[in-house]
Amino acid sequence: IGYNLLQQSKAIGEANLTLLAVLYNNIKTLLQVQSSRDYKALGINFWQAKNVLPFKNNYSNGELVNAMQIIRTVEKGIKTGTVPDELSVEYVLVQIM
Repeated sequence: IGYNLLQQSKAIGEANLTLLAVLYNNIKTLLQVQSSRDYKALGINFWQAKNVLPFKNNYSNGELVNAMQIIRTVEKGIKTGTVPDELSVEYVLVQIM
């Protein structure tokens, strides 16, 4: 499913930086929901929590933090020209998996 969504997003012209930002925010939300007993106190609304709850405890907090660091490194690389934009999302997914 994830790969199909990636292909659909690219087909409609979504920017790689946008896709990386969405991925980063979803991972961050998952980390917050997974680490807290009361996600509402963190300002996470029901819809955001509902989207990540099926993945709760599938990954350790360390894995999630590592994934966020990989995404930030690639984003910085795209912006500085050291990482090619064309395969950036695929690269991140391979590194995370």
